Amino acid sequence: MTDETILTNARLVLRDRVVPGTVVIRGGLIAEVAEGPSRAGSALDLDGELLMPGIVDVHTDNLERQVSPRVSARWPSTSAFLAHDGQTAVAGVTTVLDALCLGDLGFDQGRMQTARDGVRDMTALTEAGVLRSEHLLHLRCELPADDMLPMLEDYHDHPLLRMVSLMDHSPGVGQYSDIDRYRVMRVRTGTRAEEVESRIAEMVAQREVRSEPNRRALLAMFGGGTCHSRRMTTGTRTSSPATRRTGS
Repeated sequence: MTDETILTNARLVLRDRVVPGTVVIRGGLIAEVAEGPSRAGSALDLDGELLMPGIVDVHTDNLERQVSPRVSARWPSTSAFLAHDGQTAVAGVTTVLDALCLGDLGFDQGRMQTARDGVRDMTALTEAGVLRSEHLLHLRCELPADDMLPMLEDYHDHPLLRMVSLMDHSPGVGQYSDIDRYRVMRVRTGTRAEEVESRIAEMVAQREVRSEPNRRALLAMFGGGTCHSRRMTTGTRTSSPATRRTGS
């Protein structure tokens, strides 16, 4: 008796085309991919269903959405992680880099708790072998934040860490370059107008003082942005090319 599974009469999604065919799996690995049906009596007939490689998602915020489905609601973190894992698996995503935010910019303090809980749950559930997809860590580091580097120091050598993004969601740059729209957004989420103005001034000042030193310290922590020995990468993310920094 061999450890072999044959999937036939499938529509195989290949690199450049979709063809009817067969996939043979031995020892948990793909051994053969062939066009046309299999004549083996043990073959499983997929009845023309699509068969494709698993999707690798390098940036998803779905875990945060499961933890906080609404502004005033917060779900237990482990339950939220398992729900996220189930949604990931049924969507055909076999490897996912869960994006977690490091650094409080004043309006989303709950995201720091989500990050801490998320790393804890990812570690424990991975070690327990209960997750259906492979979950890896993507840390989104807010450069202007006072608490970003201390949080990063806790996780920079985590064995599941694969990506670090250098972010700036402070008002006046990138995604929030239109400060008037930023004001409206914050007021709509329930923050008083005077508090919004005060926090905008604080974040602009923080950006001037913290962003460049934090960026240099982060890159130094990961060897100047070359992390090949750890199978990890760094990168910038912004919605505005004019504000993008290079060299990371």
